Amino acid sequence: MKTSVLFYVLSVWLTSVILSPVIVSLYMSWAENSPPDAELVPLMLMWGGALSVPSLLILGMLCHYLVHRKNNVKDVKIWLTIIGIVLTYAPFWVLNAFSFADNSGATVLFWPYGVTIVAGIWFYKLKGVGELRTDEARG
Repeated sequence: MKTSVLFYVLSVWLTSVILSPVIVSLYMSWAENSPPDAELVPLMLMWGGALSVPSLLILGMLCHYLVHRKNNVKDVKIWLTIIGIVLTYAPFWVLNAFSFADNSGATVLFWPYGVTIVAGIWFYKLKGVGELRTDEARG
């Protein structure tokens, strides 16, 4: 039971941490009309992974809570989508001096992370409440 939520959250997080730097690198190389920078993806993997660990922990705890409190998987995923977007934007907001104005160009980085988080939330299978209760009964 616990491993289902754990694997789900880790899958969503890893998808975002790995795919987003690739998407940003491809976009930047397209926008600049030059080959992708070889140093950009590893740096983004390192910093994106490190800065998103608190979000991973919060998302994991809230997912565990919601799975046990909501009636169906769709409700859980709707809440996780909202929470995921807020948690994804939070580091960019902090790095942008606690401002919603995009003075630093952080929006270019936010969208790939936000889209991959939301896509991961809806793509990966999360056990339903009924399945969890059945697993607990077998237990």
